[in-house]
Amino acid sequence: MSKYICEFVGTFALVFFGCATVLFMRSEVGLLGVAMAFGLSVVAMAYSIGPISGAHLNPAVSLGVFVSGRMKYRDLVGYVVAQCLGAIVASAVLYVMAQGKGGGYDVAANGFAQNGWSAYSATSAFCSKPSPHSSFCSSSCAPPPKAARALWRAWRSD
Repeated sequence: MSKYICEFVGTFALVFFGCATVLFMRSEVGLLGVAMAFGLSVVAMAYSIGPISGAHLNPAVSLGVFVSGRMKYRDLVGYVVAQCLGAIVASAVLYVMAQGKGGGYDVAANGFAQNGWSAYSATSAFCSKPSPHSSFCSSSCAPPPKAARALWRAWRSD
């Protein structure tokens, strides 16, 4: 049963992330970004569910494995059903998102990915007060943690 759940989750992820990129981000990421979304979804699922189910993610792949004699007919049916259900559920979730029926957040009113942290640089995470004049810390930087100093000393001593 866990093989079928893994195939459901894997196919859901592939369809959801790949098609969501096409629906919502196509103009921003272009063709290469869409291809990367599909490709990285496959890689992520291959690593996460591959050891359990083989990460077929596609009924055509499952059929090929069956024809080669490495899968029983009963497993083929379970895989195909799980993969089709995963794709249908992912498509339904994307449909609800694209229609705006989910509610709860309005991009026009609240903005997209606007959290107010754009005034700070990445180095601000290590400072108690970021400098308003540069992207680096002011003189009030917090000292590095003891573990980081110990790792630095150990690495330097080699």
